[in-house]
Amino acid sequence: MIVLVFIVCINGFFNSNEMLKGFINIFVFVFILLLALFCLIYVKYKKR
Repeated sequence: MIVLVFIVCINGFFNSNEMLKGFINIFVFVFILLLALFCLIYVKYKKR
């Protein structure tokens, strides 16, 4: 949740730079995807 607020602040600060804003959005998407994948692997490993 704190990370989300931090990202929103960055997006607001670099609002004039569209390319950087797009890069941040891609980075956030990849980070969420990796986090979800890690959670899935952890749950599968814990069930064994």
